[in-house]
Amino acid sequence: MAAIVEDYRSPHDEPCTLYQRFGIPGNGWKAGWHPGCDTYVRLNANVVSVSDGKVASVNACGPAYGNHIFILNDDGIGILYAHLNSISVGRGQQVSVGQKIGTEGNTGSVGAREHLHVEVHPSGVWRLAAAGSKQSQFTDPQKRIDYTNYEGDELTMATYKELHDAIIKEVGAMMPSSPMIYNYVDANMPEYARQTIQKLMDKGYLRGNEKGELGLDDNLLRVLVMLDRAGAFGE
Repeated sequence: MAAIVEDYRSPHDEPCTLYQRFGIPGNGWKAGWHPGCDTYVRLNANVVSVSDGKVASVNACGPAYGNHIFILNDDGIGILYAHLNSISVGRGQQVSVGQKIGTEGNTGSVGAREHLHVEVHPSGVWRLAAAGSKQSQFTDPQKRIDYTNYEGDELTMATYKELHDAIIKEVGAMMPSSPMIYNYVDANMPEYARQTIQKLMDKGYLRGNEKGELGLDDNLLRVLVMLDRAGAFGE
């Protein structure tokens, strides 16, 4: 096996935004915490290989990842690239560092927006972060991948819990006793966002105007979807 690389290049070929860090808590993941690192540029932005390697599998790690690729790097470490909109390589294909392997997308179980989910597997074999898994058994991608070109965290708070607590404290509008009222609705709202909003309306957290219409600012909608994924609103 070749010597372990200290830092892999970014999986993006242009500046990206850090969306969700490794290890943040949430009921949306089987382990109860985020097993990878999520970044985004925009829908259909190029996704490139962080190292020289060989495509070990394509779409073999479960439907939650949507379109995804698992590449075994030449140093023996495996990298999972998930939620891709398109895939440009095939199983068994050799890839070079910086080579385009697909495009950023929103396939599989995504949160409030398109993004690239990356996992680092030191054994070279993909492993599910199942319930009861310890973070120490996995690798934080930011410790191996050079994300120095990222433009900063989209979220200014460290965890979903902090975000949830802050919203409840400052806004108080998540509670059934103080529902939020809006007077318009975005007809282009994604289905996963509609599901979250419907849940909140069914539980009484949100209600529409006198016409039954409900509209949300894009940033607030994103927060609500992420809180839902974190389990803030129950089943």
